[in-house]
Amino acid sequence: MGNRWAKPINIGPPINTRNWETQPSFSSDGKTLYFVRGTVTREGIKNQDIYYSQLSKDGYWGDPVSISSKINTPDREESVYIHPDNQTLYFSSNGHIGMGGLDIYMCKKQPNGEWGNPINLGYPINTNNDENSLLVSPNGEIAYFASNRQGGKGGLDLYQFDLYKEARPERLTYVIGKVFDARSKKPLGATFELIDLETAQTVIESESNIGNGEFLVSLTANKNYALNVSKNGYLFYSENFSLKEIADLSKPFQLDIPLQPIDIGSPVVLNNIFFETNMFNLKAESNAELQKLVDFLTLNKFDLMSLSCLFLS
Repeated sequence: MGNRWAKPINIGPPINTRNWETQPSFSSDGKTLYFVRGTVTREGIKNQDIYYSQLSKDGYWGDPVSISSKINTPDREESVYIHPDNQTLYFSSNGHIGMGGLDIYMCKKQPNGEWGNPINLGYPINTNNDENSLLVSPNGEIAYFASNRQGGKGGLDLYQFDLYKEARPERLTYVIGKVFDARSKKPLGATFELIDLETAQTVIESESNIGNGEFLVSLTANKNYALNVSKNGYLFYSENFSLKEIADLSKPFQLDIPLQPIDIGSPVVLNNIFFETNMFNLKAESNAELQKLVDFLTLNKFDLMSLSCLFLS
């Protein structure tokens, strides 16, 4: 809502039902909601499993889906946490081979989109008591969790430890952007998307803040990205940047995004059109930008002769 919070509302169906829904964890792009659902019975909560729901382009949550038969068991899963890398999932379960009670597990999303086999974080993190509610720092180096192990103050106590390398998420950095009118410098709320140039997959699609034009996103480091920004009444904007040579990942990468108001004859610079070396063949990474151009022309009903396009690669 710009510079103020909106009134909270119940997320409603199909997420909330007559059963028990709890422990939500959002993906960093805000498009996937992971949570735990259990069946309410007279004996208590049964059949706790991890589900996820995806946000559609029209702003509605889809029907929740059981995350994976590799993760969910006939026993109890809880405390799901998706790291901001959107690839590393942590959860607790007493249905996998473990130390006893609830143990903490980690699994990675594979290149084909499926989840890998869960890995028990091992002793001394897990014990024969209950361990759950793991949270991992953005840099992936420190983890926090709850346990009712011996030596605590009683009940569930909080602990922290240095997360060993094999259980860490992908390395992250942060991108701060500000969208504004190129003439008046007025901040703008605009739609933007970030594309992984290696896979040609859109990793984030969101909007800048309508109040100050800013956005903050986390991105996997050591990759190259394309950025496309669009708003009604303005020429769309594109550029690409690399996060491969950043020395200090704790400092955000900054982007200033001036949008030009639409004028007949104004040039549109296409920075994300890529060709094979010494050839005229377009690479797959170019498709997203070309589609943006088609959408822009369709929306604004431009005569192709009135718009100059500069293709850069």
